[in-house]
Order: sequence, then structure tokens, then C-alpha cells
Amino acid sequence: MTSNLQTASRTDSPTASSPQSRQRLVTAATALLDERDPAGITITDVVKRAGLTRPTFYASFPDLPAAFAAAAVARLEDVFAAAPPAATARQADAEELAATFRQLLTRMQPHAEFFLRVLNGPGGPATEAAIIQYLAERLRSSSPATAALAAGPLPLQVSSEAIAAGVTWTMRRWLADPHAPGVEAASGLLRDLVLRMTAPGLGGCAADRGVFTGKGINS
Repeated sequence: MTSNLQTASRTDSPTASSPQSRQRLVTAATALLDERDPAGITITDVVKRAGLTRPTFYASFPDLPAAFAAAAVARLEDVFAAAPPAATARQADAEELAATFRQLLTRMQPHAEFFLRVLNGPGGPATEAAIIQYLAERLRSSSPATAALAAGPLPLQVSSEAIAAGVTWTMRRWLADPHAPGVEAASGLLRDLVLRMTAPGLGGCAADRGVFTGKGINS
């Protein structure tokens, strides 16, 4: 018995905080969240599913909410992986942006229960904050909205986080509502939300709006 425990400890210890171990824990947490509410998931469940140990878990995450948040962001990364690359060098085209949202919402919809579980369960605020930060970073670094936001009167970090929060709330409400409009209507709403908030930068003069091309964005 002692020999087996020592062997397991030696095997786990060298990679206790490695990216590979962290990824295994995220994959395990994601699979468990696909099955049940986070309130019914323990650290023991996660490490058992990952084939790792509790010390390895704590080397990667301070607690379960942090692991759940990482699982949500990882799934969001998978969703965005199918989106067309952003044309950061030019202004956003409204129909192009709507098409991107259509792809994203279409890929998110099968995972609605997963996202709602992790957002509504223990650690939900941490997950929501992580999603907002992820979306805000995309707005700042790989979005056609970057230039417009940077030209606005508010700091880029403030404006990107405000828009990301609005997008997160809108998508969350859409996923939760069984009577919500379809993907086409929801993607149009998100398109208009982003374009109106980024032209000519969040907090800019309404009279200066309309710098983006496309339908439904004139003030």
C-alpha cells in the first residue's frame, strides 16, 4: 500500500502544475458539467475523472469555481475556433459580423445546458467574470471593433469589458429562454449591439455614429 502511494506521488509530482495536467483537469470538469450541476461535483470527482490527485488539482486551481470557469472559457474557445478570422485592419461589416454571431450561437446552442449550469451554479460569478474577460480580450486584440474602441473617449479596457458584459448577458438570456428568437434574430441583435456600442467608440457622440457599413446601425 505504502509503495503504491509513493509511486503515485512520484508519478504525479513532476507534472503537478504542468499545462498537460491542467488541461486534463479542465477536460474532466467539462465532462462532469455536461452531466450534472456543479453543486453535485466535488474535487474528488474531477481528479478521479482526470486520473490525477488532489495535490495536482490545487497546483492548477485554487478551488472548484476556478476550474469551472476554466472549463467554460475552454468551451468558448472551441466555439470561437470555428469563427472566421477577424478583419482587424478594416472596419466591421454588419453582415459579416452577423454571420460570425450566427456561427457562434449555432455552436453554443447544443451546449446551452452546460453554460447555464456553470453560470447559475456555485462559482457562477467567477465564471461570468472569466467569460467577460475572455470576450473583452478578443475585442481588444482580434476584432474589427478594436480601432473604433481605441478611438473612443473611454479607456480601451473599460469599453471592451463593458461591451463584453453586454454580449455575455444577451447570450446568457438567449440560451436560458425557451421562447427566445432563433439564431438569425439573435445574431442580428448582437450585431447591432456591438456596432452601436463601438461606433465611434463607446461613449462617443451619437451624431458621429454610423461609421460602420451595413444595415440597422444608423442613429
